[in-house]
Amino acid sequence: MKITPEQTISEEFYQLSTPILESFPKFRPPLNLYYFNEKVNDLQLYVKKGDRLSKEKQEELFNLCKKGNIFVARSDFPVYSEHISKQLDLILQDTNLRESEVAEILWKGIPENLKLFYVQPVKVVLNNILPNIMVIAEYLKNDPHKIVRLINRVRPSEELWIQATNVLIIGLGAYLRSYEEEIDNKVLYSLVIGLSMTYIGKTKLPIHLLNKKNLTLDEERQYRQYPLIGAKILNNHGVRQKIALQCIMEHCERLDGSGFPQGLSGNEISLPGRIGAIGSAFNEILCTYKEANSDVIKKIIQQLSQQPEKYDSKLVNGLLTITIRL
Repeated sequence: MKITPEQTISEEFYQLSTPILESFPKFRPPLNLYYFNEKVNDLQLYVKKGDRLSKEKQEELFNLCKKGNIFVARSDFPVYSEHISKQLDLILQDTNLRESEVAEILWKGIPENLKLFYVQPVKVVLNNILPNIMVIAEYLKNDPHKIVRLINRVRPSEELWIQATNVLIIGLGAYLRSYEEEIDNKVLYSLVIGLSMTYIGKTKLPIHLLNKKNLTLDEERQYRQYPLIGAKILNNHGVRQKIALQCIMEHCERLDGSGFPQGLSGNEISLPGRIGAIGSAFNEILCTYKEANSDVIKKIIQQLSQQPEKYDSKLVNGLLTITIRL
């Protein structure tokens, strides 16, 4: 397969980086690997998926990769993305991935990590998943506009970890777009924790409270405690960032005082709380749809913009500017 001009390479193949190669199983690569034979100006199959590599072959492979001569076919992206989604920090080391591909990997990896904690909300699990979750902050901090491709992938779901991912992406979009001239990395990192953990308190509620449509007054009071329960869980696990805890405690509060659990209003609600409120309100409406697309996303944000008495107009307007690019 002739690979000139160079554009053909980038369209059909990834140039494999050594950190990615080192993350593969040493003896049996999970997909076909190709090398660039400079003598014939051609890409050739070097290792077939699943073939066992000798130690000598491993060393030779590493040296070729170090020189930039090992490639992966883009047609194998599903396998490649599945692998990287389990070690999300690898996207920061692979400059050959397109933005759309990174967005797909993040949307695969973040819910998978959150699921582990939402199913088993204990400290050891939280400590294990946080480094993977925080990759999204590292990815976005130098180019906030990348959030667009992530927003375009939000989707309705009954699973709390999918819903939490929706809240995370929408909340980050609101913050990054509305405060793009004054983004604080510490704030960004704390928001990632808070937004992704907004629903963790629900894991401690009886299942019937989550599925029942018409709650009694006592059931409603019990349900409305979940933000405080969630903040307590994170605090007990060593999360002390005020911004993260505010986000969790206040994401159900509304500017007009109609929210819960504390009935805060106006300036009583912190910026993290307002960001969480927009993310959770968006998700709540999104989950009334069977599926999501750009039109649905735009419609929901427009709906939020028509309620300035409840939601921070600056943050919602920031989201509105993003919809132009969806």
